[in-house]
Amino acid sequence: MVDFKSSELTQEIRLKTNQINRLLFAYFRSVCKTKFFKGKLSAQAYKKVLMSRCTDVIYERYCLQNYLMLLEFLQANLEQQCSLE
Repeated sequence: MVDFKSSELTQEIRLKTNQINRLLFAYFRSVCKTKFFKGKLSAQAYKKVLMSRCTDVIYERYCLQNYLMLLEFLQANLEQQCSLE
């Protein structure tokens, strides 16, 4: 569990090995949508990209790459904190 000590508008998530957190991945689908589809889709097609379902395989790969980068970042920070103690 990661605690960034931020405002009340936070959602607690638990990351497990060999399992993707669906809530966090839905968040990535929502956040990555504007950057990935910028200039590629019409406004109507853009709205059809769902947070809860796979719609475009290339877009899912992009979201998974960002998910992996977040996990690697968290792992590096946790290892750094553990080695300092």
